[in-house]
Amino acid sequence: MGENSGLRLSTEVYYEIALHLTRIDLRNLLLVPGVLSRIASELLFRAIDLHFDEDNDAARRCAAMLGWIVSNPVVAARVRCLRIFVSTSNLNLAFQMVILLESLPKLVNLRKAHLKLRNNDLNAVLNSLHQHQPFLRELSVECIDPDPNMPFPEFNHLKSFCFFFTRLPRAVEDYIINHQMNFRSLRGAWRFPGDRMLTQNLIHLDLQGVFTPEAFKTILSHAHQLQLLQIVCRLRGNPTSCFKSNLKSLPFLRHFALTITDAGNPPTVNQDFFPAVIEMLRGRTRLQHLTLKAVDHKTCVSCGLTAVVWGVLPSLTGLESLTITLPTDVAPSLATWLIPRTIKSLALFPIPLQFPDENFISQLGPGVPPGLQAFSLSASQTAPFQIVQLSFPMIKVLCVDQLYFTVIRREGANQEGGDTFELEQWPITRAEYHRKEWFRYFECPVEETFDFER
Repeated sequence: MGENSGLRLSTEVYYEIALHLTRIDLRNLLLVPGVLSRIASELLFRAIDLHFDEDNDAARRCAAMLGWIVSNPVVAARVRCLRIFVSTSNLNLAFQMVILLESLPKLVNLRKAHLKLRNNDLNAVLNSLHQHQPFLRELSVECIDPDPNMPFPEFNHLKSFCFFFTRLPRAVEDYIINHQMNFRSLRGAWRFPGDRMLTQNLIHLDLQGVFTPEAFKTILSHAHQLQLLQIVCRLRGNPTSCFKSNLKSLPFLRHFALTITDAGNPPTVNQDFFPAVIEMLRGRTRLQHLTLKAVDHKTCVSCGLTAVVWGVLPSLTGLESLTITLPTDVAPSLATWLIPRTIKSLALFPIPLQFPDENFISQLGPGVPPGLQAFSLSASQTAPFQIVQLSFPMIKVLCVDQLYFTVIRREGANQEGGDTFELEQWPITRAEYHRKEWFRYFECPVEETFDFER
């Protein structure tokens, strides 16, 4: 409702309404003159991205934004979330780092930071944050050229911590162990030490690395408050019994994701593993997001990701998002009928790896849930346009082989068989940095993973 309409609302009411809008909607409001554009500008500046790369336009935008922060305390005070990205380790960032380090003390209300930087630059930024933002609540760090001996400041008030290093520095691991009782969310690449971690206070746990039965036992037996559990792992040992003996564990779980990248050589797990996992999830109507994946046919067979697992899906009546491996013993024509009718986002990974043809896509069509908004396929020899046309005319977003497309409906298509839609491919930056933001805009369900993607 515009400011010049018959009904006038107060600035406070406009502000409260704007708090519930997506960032895409807020950017559109910038075109509306008056109070709406001012509110949109203020809310958009709560979260800013800085991309230090070889793109001259991006460099100019970053310099302008940092200069604005340094020179305008009111603007700086609005910032709640800061994300910094460096695409390569070869750039000379001396000038940018000087301005960045000068601007960080101005961000007096900063509560969330994501840093993807080189080792020396990361140390400098972390030290500045520790000195000037000691009450930082959420921190994500990713180092391009990590040093195993790098120091790590003692952030005593972090509730959420995300870390990605090719080799986890000892100081970071010690920090996690020493402050584990403070964390509510933990995400990173790490060999989870089940015997040294207390998981009672965790709400979100998202880990990648080697997992043993002891690690699964610790999580299932003690992490009673978990709402999100996401694991991408190489199995060492057979954790089947851990799931069988903890069928009622994790009562508040809303998001569960398990991806097995390696089951050992020879496999250390048996074919009862995935059936035991899905049996623990059977009938959980509060579960909204589910991911069950094995990376190849050998792992799929070793871990038992078969039709037995698919047979439990109809009992998950609250499910909104499903990412799952499609094994050889589940026919495409049956698969979509087994999917709960509540599904709005579906991602399929056929095993063995193949390029589904038009016949495969056509078989999926009859059973597709009518409310589906987003569909993803790991690979296909069928053109994206044909995928939508054959079986998924209702979706808003399509992803094929990590390429995203928006399905744009055409108003008043001709009656002689003309196309009623067209596909618009997403820019790489949108897919990499703003995927969830655009999923929310298209009213597609978004998993609540702790990854600082707005």
